[in-house]
Amino acid sequence: MPEKKSNKVKLICASCASEVWRYPSHAQWSIIFCNWDCKRAYYRLPDYFWRSVVKTDSCWLWVGPTHGPDGRGSVGGGKTQDYAYRYSWKLHHGPIPEGMQACHKCDNPSCVNPGHLFLGTNSDNVQDSLKKGRFPVGERAASAKITAQDVLAIRAAQRNNSKSIAAKYGLTARHIRKIQAGQTWRHLNSISPIETPRTELCSPALAVCLVQPDLPL
Repeated sequence: MPEKKSNKVKLICASCASEVWRYPSHAQWSIIFCNWDCKRAYYRLPDYFWRSVVKTDSCWLWVGPTHGPDGRGSVGGGKTQDYAYRYSWKLHHGPIPEGMQACHKCDNPSCVNPGHLFLGTNSDNVQDSLKKGRFPVGERAASAKITAQDVLAIRAAQRNNSKSIAAKYGLTARHIRKIQAGQTWRHLNSISPIETPRTELCSPALAVCLVQPDLPL
């Protein structure tokens, strides 16, 4: 048990390793400092960066604070806060040009190995994600309401029935027109639309009119 001093307990400063007396609740904190100078010194770059990196035979793993659900490392604070892998690139190669991003070759968000990074535009990053299957597209996207088979059936349907097709699939007519024009679900643009009976893509009330267009609605 830590030695007690009044109602406080003895802890160790993470920066200078000196003894620090704090309230028991502070013992739950992962990092303790004796003063602001020690705190600033602890987080000063690049020393803090290297303390938070574990090198393996391949990736350099970030074990410091993270930002976001995918575990990307975070360094600095306030206006100087940045992702750890971006800081690693700048530390080893210099500034990142405007409009460019540091992208991962290894697909490991916590990796800060500069040899596993490359510069590219946002479009390059997205295309790299698509090629590697990391970017959820089509029916794999959480917001998808239809399947790839539905898209091919919609594209095979008549272009002037967007409202009835939209009602069938629970979409808007505008969304249907974009699908038929290839503006959405673009990864399917190279696939020929399937031959689908026209009556499958409309309501029963309109089925007869599609087969026999001379009949009034």
